[in-house]
Amino acid sequence: MARLLTNPATGAFVLDIDGAPAGLVLTSSVAGEAEILTIGVLPAARGQGGGRALIEAACAALAAGGSAVLHLEVSAANLSALTLYETSGFTRTGLRHRYYADGSDAVTMARPLI
Repeated sequence: MARLLTNPATGAFVLDIDGAPAGLVLTSSVAGEAEILTIGVLPAARGQGGGRALIEAACAALAAGGSAVLHLEVSAANLSALTLYETSGFTRTGLRHRYYADGSDAVTMARPLI
């Protein structure tokens, strides 16, 4: 994790609620494209727009840094995340069968930033 966070291609955005961290998104960008590596919001803070705020902060920073598109992968079984991404401007671009350790498929998605 330390190596990832010191890499200049990595971006980290923290959701702060009442002075305490409640969520995080990590991104990576190279050659005009970016990817969400991981995103999470504490269970007690979910459903309050924090995930969307993290996505929008990441999109703004990545676009300002020259990225034209943002990619991600999400479990096909994670319906709440799929809904969040689709309502945040991501479109489905593909499917990776049995991608996760539990055997679930990964939906690949992308959102233009410019």
